[in-house]
Amino acid sequence: MRSYLNLDLSGRTSVVTGASSGIGRAVAEAMAEAGANLVLIGRDEARLQETCAAIQEGGGAAAAGGDVMSADEAASTRVVPAIKRFG
Repeated sequence: MRSYLNLDLSGRTSVVTGASSGIGRAVAEAMAEAGANLVLIGRDEARLQETCAAIQEGGGAAAAGGDVMSADEAASTRVVPAIKRFG
């Protein structure tokens, strides 16, 4: 396993918003390299699934599409089960 900036995030779970592209995807990839399990949130479902698939090759990731700027979507039942997947 490669480690970004010598971080060891093994056994930890992180939630990354905006994970479908740009900075959010880069953060997700770096955290995965450091060993974190990830819950990925993003508005673009197709790109979010691509990010999730790429990260799952090296560790745990779950996608929960949606817009966290929307209170209804942020409270959706998709996000909580994705987080619970990793304990």
